[in-house]
Amino acid sequence: MLLLRVLATALATGSLATAAKPINGNPHVERIGTDMRVVPEVESGKECSALCLDEARCEGWTWYSCEKQCKLMRKSKARKWSSGACAGESGTAQQLGSDRLYKTVPLGWTAATGWLLAQLKIEADGQLSRLNQLKPDLADDAAWVDDTQDDTVNIPDETGPYWLNGLVPSAALLNASALLPEHVFSGILDEDVENGNPVTKKLLSALMPTQRLAEKVSAVVEKRVWRIISDDLPSSLRGPADGFCGAGDDFKYGWHLAAALLQYADAHAGDEAAAASQAAVVQFIGEMYVRALELPLDVWSSLRYQDLVYLAQTAYDQNPMGQEQLLVDFMRLVNARGFEWDDHYSGHSVRESFFPMVPNSTWARTDDGVTHAMATKAEAVAARLQDRTVRATVFETQLAMQHQYHGQPYGTFAAAEGSLGGRNLTRGVDVCAAVEQMHSLDVSFHQFGDVHILDKAERIAFNALPGSLTPDLWQHQYLAHASDRMSKYLGKPNLAKMHGATVKPATVESCTDHPQGVPIFAKNVVLTFDSHGLAGLAVGMFAPVDTTIRAGALDGTRVEIKTDYPFGDTVGINVTVPETVPMLPFRVRIPGWADRATLVVVNGTSSDAKNGTMCEVTLTPGTTELVLELRPEVRVEFGWGAGDANAAAVVRGPLLFSHGLDDQDGVWAPFNNSNTNVTYNATWNYALSIDPRDAASSFSVVHGETAQTTPFNNPGYPVYIQAKARLMPRWVPKMAFWGKRKVFQIVEPPRSPSFCSDPEACGAEVNVTLVPFGATDLRVSAFPWICDAPAASCFENAAGSRDTKLVVDYGGVMYGDGTSPHRNAHNMLLRSGRPKMETNITVSQMIFDPTRKLSSLSVSYQYQTSSKLTSTKPAGTVMKIGLVNAMTNEFILAYESPPLTDYLYNFNGTYSPPVTVTAALDLAVTQPHQIRFRFFNNGKNVNLLTPLTFHLKWD
Repeated sequence: MLLLRVLATALATGSLATAAKPINGNPHVERIGTDMRVVPEVESGKECSALCLDEARCEGWTWYSCEKQCKLMRKSKARKWSSGACAGESGTAQQLGSDRLYKTVPLGWTAATGWLLAQLKIEADGQLSRLNQLKPDLADDAAWVDDTQDDTVNIPDETGPYWLNGLVPSAALLNASALLPEHVFSGILDEDVENGNPVTKKLLSALMPTQRLAEKVSAVVEKRVWRIISDDLPSSLRGPADGFCGAGDDFKYGWHLAAALLQYADAHAGDEAAAASQAAVVQFIGEMYVRALELPLDVWSSLRYQDLVYLAQTAYDQNPMGQEQLLVDFMRLVNARGFEWDDHYSGHSVRESFFPMVPNSTWARTDDGVTHAMATKAEAVAARLQDRTVRATVFETQLAMQHQYHGQPYGTFAAAEGSLGGRNLTRGVDVCAAVEQMHSLDVSFHQFGDVHILDKAERIAFNALPGSLTPDLWQHQYLAHASDRMSKYLGKPNLAKMHGATVKPATVESCTDHPQGVPIFAKNVVLTFDSHGLAGLAVGMFAPVDTTIRAGALDGTRVEIKTDYPFGDTVGINVTVPETVPMLPFRVRIPGWADRATLVVVNGTSSDAKNGTMCEVTLTPGTTELVLELRPEVRVEFGWGAGDANAAAVVRGPLLFSHGLDDQDGVWAPFNNSNTNVTYNATWNYALSIDPRDAASSFSVVHGETAQTTPFNNPGYPVYIQAKARLMPRWVPKMAFWGKRKVFQIVEPPRSPSFCSDPEACGAEVNVTLVPFGATDLRVSAFPWICDAPAASCFENAAGSRDTKLVVDYGGVMYGDGTSPHRNAHNMLLRSGRPKMETNITVSQMIFDPTRKLSSLSVSYQYQTSSKLTSTKPAGTVMKIGLVNAMTNEFILAYESPPLTDYLYNFNGTYSPPVTVTAALDLAVTQPHQIRFRFFNNGKNVNLLTPLTFHLKWD
């Protein structure tokens, strides 16, 4: 027992890898290297593996079956068996590294109840079970389903694998839920039905018997799974003619089918089909491994390699089928061959591929939103092969960069196909990217165990995901925005450039990806962990479920969660521990925002529920009731948007609240679905009145009745917020053209805080209702705000009162009109715009001190110019540096450069010598000011090297 506890403690800190044990070797390769010795009369690869583990210096081994010999090596590498060699197995002493800190319970052990079951049932009776009737390549007579069909007809691209990957866990959850008494929804909607509420009638699927829907979805699943596992292709997976679901070295379609089969095996453990599904996946990984030994990964497979590694890790944990070494070899090979995401983020990529710190202007695979979301798990999967602590640090850095440069208030980053969208609030997220980011965050939490990771995943689950979908889950917006007043199909073939199009469910892959979202969330409600050698259970996400452990050390333990969360504030947890479990470590996540939470053991004591932790209690046999009171307060998050917008988002618990803008026009209908253009033409341009000294006091929370049948229904809001607001006439939509179509889009909100000293700047104060983001189709979710307090309280973070060193780094703390941050292989720089433009770059940091004067400003800069002077480009750029009054926009000149004409731009990063500027000032800064660059580009433009360091001195 003591050894187990030491091992468990070391695993929790990442200091010790999982102990190696003798395993079967990889039959696809031999090892060559520095021989130690050859051992005769060895009967199996597993016995050879044991001999290597007993040798301190042994790193690899090869067992030759015909000679019964075991060769031990100090250094080794894998290669395919040489021609004529006596085949056998080979392996390494180094196996899989540290185990996961948290694990999901098998599918089928968790039954959904309450609003979660309603969400699953609405989805099951909608697109999820009917896409096979809308898309020919998903139909029952498609080649991958019907073995009588031509293999070249209606072969699915990624839509089929994505779809099955959502169908399988949904069926498992519904099957488990169907075993519970059907009493949750009886009578709830009678009045609405009688009164002819159209929304209610549309969502009657939530009242359908769970068993009926479970059978409906399961029938679709079973037909496809049995066809796949009974296939005579070597890989046992369907796809284009070679059986790898892609030509040559492209594996991305096949591995999604494999992921679906692993979920099926997990949900049906012990069944014939489960064993066949698991075996098919392991065989498929073996064939991918053989091919990957000789071929580099295809571009997409390389960029998304981490999901291949995670696939092998899941197969290893679930049931390696005696092929542990093959799976570990595959993980290490693909992890080494994959795209260097850590270098991409750090700026040291040998491929000169860098994380974009501004919105993409061109389509690029490395900037693809779904790909970046999948890559979020790259460090977590690497942590099982390398040092966990190092990988965790890199992961946190990447997460912070996603937020800093592209973060959005709905929980993830702005992204579409081939592009990241920046922090502009009218740049949306592809629903595929939202689902993949949820999955990556959950995988990362399992490996690193930090609560804030699940907090982020939860914010996506309750905002970005439902905010992309209609309440009946039949339609979705291709891009869901923090703020937008229209969602229209504009006839553009490149959907990445669409402004939030609502599209036909049969035409876009995200129709088949979003059904994975609810199961991903549900699988992370009840988790397992090891606590000093004891098996424990944990509550990660909060949702109404009933989970019973059916095998292992905790067999018979039951966790029942009753809650209306995220709409309610209380989570009730009943835990029944059987007599066979003398002690159960039990953990409950306390979100980072829940700084007033309490966890009470009924008829016991309150536990210290520190926010941002997994709060642990020890339970004994019997039934224990725990009550988690989260007691959330309204929070106002400032600083959203691009540049100096400093927009305010209103949040309570995990929910983002929005001013909903819902209306519809232009309907056309396939099947029983309606595709619509959604627009809003009424008043939307409000600024919130906020006192930053106590922002929560500016709002009041109203609780309605929780509609369990329609969790994110509009307008049945179970919780909403009343706020004070004023019309902001200067915030108007901008006209834009999509092809020949003219549209009016919401633009970035005006700079905040604003003041209503000018009667024409603000309208009269009115009440506005803010509702959950997930209950809206169109909305404003980050607002300009009017400071309802003395001016000094509105700029508490301003630089002032003492001599100040202000470092202006690349991106994030600067904004410009016509200018753009830019990066090359050597330096980070700011570009002044195009030749002949007049542009500004403004430092976001406010400078403010009503009691003292600013006496001087100094800075040193280095520059490059764009081209030689010619007769058509007769003058260089002139740059002015000064301060601008943030309230009046008055500019005070401190320095003006001569024309900047030398030091032509080149890829070697050659810049001018430092130019030092010191400007004497005698400026009373009684109102907030900002540093501003003004560029008169004339015939040239310039690049400025960052960071720039300003020194401010005060009298």
